[in-house]
Amino acid sequence: KMGRHEKALEAYNEAIKINPQFEEALFSRGELLHLMKRLDDALASFNQVLQMNPEHSKAKKSEMKIRLKMGKISSKDVLFAKAEALYKEGKYGKTIRYYDRILETNPNAYAVLEKKAQTLTKLGKFSEAMECYEKATGVKSHNDQAWFNKGNILEEMGKYDEALEAYDKAVGINPQFERALYDRGELLRTLKRFDDALISFTQVLELNPRHTEAKKSKNAVQAESISKGIVKKESSRETIKEKSSKEIIEEEINKEILKEDSPEELIDTAERFYNDGEYENALRYYERILKAEPNEPGTLEKKIQVLTKLDRSTEAIKCCDRLIETNPNDEGAWYNKGNILKEMGKYDEALEAYNKAVEINPKFEQCWYGKAELFYLTGKKEESLRSFIEVLLINPNNMRARRIKIKIKKELKNRKSEKEKAKVHKKVRKTRKILRRKSN
Repeated sequence: KMGRHEKALEAYNEAIKINPQFEEALFSRGELLHLMKRLDDALASFNQVLQMNPEHSKAKKSEMKIRLKMGKISSKDVLFAKAEALYKEGKYGKTIRYYDRILETNPNAYAVLEKKAQTLTKLGKFSEAMECYEKATGVKSHNDQAWFNKGNILEEMGKYDEALEAYDKAVGINPQFERALYDRGELLRTLKRFDDALISFTQVLELNPRHTEAKKSKNAVQAESISKGIVKKESSRETIKEKSSKEIIEEEINKEILKEDSPEELIDTAERFYNDGEYENALRYYERILKAEPNEPGTLEKKIQVLTKLDRSTEAIKCCDRLIETNPNDEGAWYNKGNILKEMGKYDEALEAYNKAVEINPKFEQCWYGKAELFYLTGKKEESLRSFIEVLLINPNNMRARRIKIKIKKELKNRKSEKEKAKVHKKVRKTRKILRRKSN
């Protein structure tokens, strides 16, 4: 048995020697070394995989198992890592169960209480989240982030005075806490406490002069203070026309943004919002950039990404069409359009878009992969197999495509054998009927 293992190990080592970036060979070698109880070597192999691909879930799990066996981590760390992985996948209910298991043995684990509160917030369970933050701030009363998160929840629950107290506490602990100062300013603005809001936004801009949202809010507060609700304009021989404070504020804000914000600043702000998951805000900034350059390809592509995140597929398709209208040979625009149409369930149109992309660039690996998935989704397994073969001709190291290709081949083989079995059964039934007739 060990002889077979040694031969396999030799083969993996040879493959890695030829291609040191051969991710699947490194992973398989790690699994084999684990089986052979060579834990240090196995751990080294899995670490190599994770250096190349930090999101390799199987390597993460295997590495965690070995570290647990070697006593390098505790079972609590394993539970926490599993909870974190589930959170990233958006499986918040399961995440809570893992955090609860840790809290059973360590009810005052601050990091776990904070993470559990964040997860409960995602589930909309604000009261339970508040309980966690109450406990967390009890454990570490001088943690600015916990007080800030508590303020966010209280504001969401409409408990503005308590939320303001929590923001004040966060800023008291950390006077440089930019987000807490900004959110406090927005809450004070909601409460019509314009002078205090102005102080908050000014503090934010002292820390970060390029904070466009704080700049915008500061201008809005100043405009609100000046306008006092409504400004009236008279026109000759006509009744008084009114302009609401909201319109005045918007005009003031737009003036300031056009005056103070360079395109680079707008792009930076949009990127920041996108990376923070604040897609509506990111969208507003990309749209401002596009006002100056309506057909700028990079910005349109970013807008497509944001609209896709917001499930605004029809608008995303329009952006793809704008790119295609500007440049009919934009393979990326055709590919994105195919992806969006596939998500919308418009499979025929999606296929047309994918075909157009690979017609422009026959070596477009991701597009062939998208086509293969589409065919598989619609039950066209032979066409799916052919598309996965195209992927592997372009990139023989695409292990995911290789695995799915093998899976489809097995499914097609099983389907063929099922058909053959059905034919045999049909013949048997026919023969039995003939025999019965003869015996009668």
